[in-house]
Amino acid sequence: MSNPNETNTATETTGSSAKYSGEKAPMVNMTMLKTSKAITGALNRIAVRKDWIRNQKAELREDFNSTDPVTKQTAFARANHLVASIPSLNEKEEMLKEKLPAVQKEELNEKLAEFASDIDNLEEIFENKEQIEISRYFERLPKSSTIATEELINDELFFRDPEGKDDSISNE
Repeated sequence: MSNPNETNTATETTGSSAKYSGEKAPMVNMTMLKTSKAITGALNRIAVRKDWIRNQKAELREDFNSTDPVTKQTAFARANHLVASIPSLNEKEEMLKEKLPAVQKEELNEKLAEFASDIDNLEEIFENKEQIEISRYFERLPKSSTIATEELINDELFFRDPEGKDDSISNE
């Protein structure tokens, strides 16, 4: 009962190559969704299911307009099933959207905890201030390459030849 002309966003949303057939409702077990990646995946599955349900309207209309009573009865049963599944999908989607920020915050706190210092005392703060002052002092000093270049330009830098040919090189 699938229409080959219908387009489904299952591959765009989930990234999988298989087209969503609608045979299975998305698995959304709230107790198992503990990471933001899992919650995002569940939200994507719900979105694919909702898109698939929207795309079923045209097919159901054709079946309702059929002259075959069995086709009409089957379409009516499918439509009732799809209509009944929409509120639960919406409810699960809202619950996941509420849960996602808290899980993301918890994951961020766990990542930041790796970088947190266990010892925060005054000595460490003063040591850090001293280290900062020393670093600033050495950063202000001229670089050795700059000093050497100035000496070369001012003919203050001498080169020695180990063979003793010439003791200095001038800028001629």
